[in-house]
Amino acid sequence: MKKIFLSNAMRILCILLTIVLLVSCSPGKQTGGTNPDEKVTITISFDAVALAGGGDLDDIFAEFYKENPNIAIESVPMVATSPEMTAKIASGNAPDLFRLEGVTALPGMASKGLLLELDDYIAKSDKIVLDNLYDVCNVFRFDGREAGKGPIYGVPKDWSIDTQMWINKKMFRDAGLRVPTKNEPLTYDELAVACHKFFKTNEKGEVVQLGLVGLYGIVQTIEVMLAQQGKSMWSEDFGSTTLADPDTRKAIEYYLDLQQNGGMESPLNPANTYYTWFIEGKAAMFNYGYWIASQMSNEQNWKIDVNDVELVPGPVWNKNKRFSACLAGTGSAIYKNTKHPDEAFKVFEYIHFGPPADTRAKKAFGLPIDRTKTSLLPQDTPFLKMAYESVLDDAEYASADVRINPYANYASVNATFEKYYVPVLFEQDTLDSALEKINNEFNILIREGKEILGVD
Repeated sequence: MKKIFLSNAMRILCILLTIVLLVSCSPGKQTGGTNPDEKVTITISFDAVALAGGGDLDDIFAEFYKENPNIAIESVPMVATSPEMTAKIASGNAPDLFRLEGVTALPGMASKGLLLELDDYIAKSDKIVLDNLYDVCNVFRFDGREAGKGPIYGVPKDWSIDTQMWINKKMFRDAGLRVPTKNEPLTYDELAVACHKFFKTNEKGEVVQLGLVGLYGIVQTIEVMLAQQGKSMWSEDFGSTTLADPDTRKAIEYYLDLQQNGGMESPLNPANTYYTWFIEGKAAMFNYGYWIASQMSNEQNWKIDVNDVELVPGPVWNKNKRFSACLAGTGSAIYKNTKHPDEAFKVFEYIHFGPPADTRAKKAFGLPIDRTKTSLLPQDTPFLKMAYESVLDDAEYASADVRINPYANYASVNATFEKYYVPVLFEQDTLDSALEKINNEFNILIREGKEILGVD
């Protein structure tokens, strides 16, 4: 897992950049009624791989150009929350369409007034039927405080149930453990037992086998654990933390135990990138969802029997209550101050609901946001058919209840947590001391974020 550590100087720089960003984003003139003979260029922060798995941009938009000869597409690939994008926004050169994660990036960008509300556009669209969309599209809603509520600012272009796990059934059977299925996921108690059971070191003390690899950020992981109990790391108004709450501490202690004492990938027990350890039989579980299926299906270096692999829901506290979550939801939103909102929306429609969406589905890029396109997902091998059946079953349980604080930049939150958590992992600090430091810095991030946004 890649670690990011932010100095106080860097945090201050981020605040200054945000202030510049806000000043530069005062409402500008929007000229939606462009002369149909006037050539309009719409810039998008997608590359060809993200749009359609590769290829030439002109080929990807060939059908679009036939219907919209006055619109040209320019690609400026970059992450919406990157310093490069912040500089572009501040200088007035922001792209018309931002590529961004709905779960982690949308609340912050929407709260800063950077995104165009799309409800009226969608209501008039003949390509978007809200009733056909998976509920996870709500990760692109934001009401000023809570994600999942309020106006629509975008939709995922493709998505995955990121809490789903790929498991090696043979390793479970050989260890005498219950094999989880798509209908009966592991409980957190069972996951802990399995992780400890699978953890192995050699005579040199080197880790040679783990229970679980491929984790998302620690803040997201803990929020998933808490969301299943109707709780969160944040107070109801996002004005403070719940780090002193017994249930929040229990979730952190659970995570710490598995990373520190056996079985779960961590800085203490690092594993290879992506699924290497899993396909080599050195890990029993791989915690990425369906979106990785296409890469795994084309992998040539399997050292385990692919027939022993199953995609199952993520762990639950209550075995009778399913819970699955999308932790990214990459899609796009339109820059509020675009000079050509109508044309930008046409491009938005084409990317998310036109031929590029069909291409992504056929390549198993993830689930299409439109349910009517799920039949395009590949099922031509037993592996892909298994993954298809599992993800469609679990999609009906997908939740958008993982809360992200709109006042504190997500990257800063995760980096702050890890900065104080990692020393505890290496027994260089106590959990009590770390949580106090984390709480203090989180409160500063929240206060500064509120001041920037003018929130009391």
